[in-house]
Amino acid sequence: MEGFDGANPLSGVVHGADANFYGAVLAGGTGNFGTAYKFINAAACDDTLKLSYAAGTLNIGFTVKSAVPATWATYLITPAGATKLWSIPLSIVSPAVSFNVPIPNFPNLGKVFVLTALTGGVTCVDLKAVNTAP
Repeated sequence: MEGFDGANPLSGVVHGADANFYGAVLAGGTGNFGTAYKFINAAACDDTLKLSYAAGTLNIGFTVKSAVPATWATYLITPAGATKLWSIPLSIVSPAVSFNVPIPNFPNLGKVFVLTALTGGVTCVDLKAVNTAP
């Protein structure tokens, strides 16, 4: 059978410097010649959002954790398009840190989205929506 699934492990898994796990198998993969695989260690990062809107203030709450250096970026997505709020290179952030960013006098734009992502040695993404209309 030819496919992308692997079989017959060659050895145990190896914990990489990027906090992910790697291994190889002798069968499966393209042409049934075996394949290598990567298991992304979800525990290596956390990038969680909490959004609320009250009295003209958009509150963006974050929890951020990264077991390896990464870039943290946050975008505001409105009916007019997407705007990058920031992109910050981070060293290791462990344990997780939580904080809130209030944006006062935020206009009534209807439903808006916030996207936040840790990328680089890890990948964690969160997207939330909140209604800013009265």
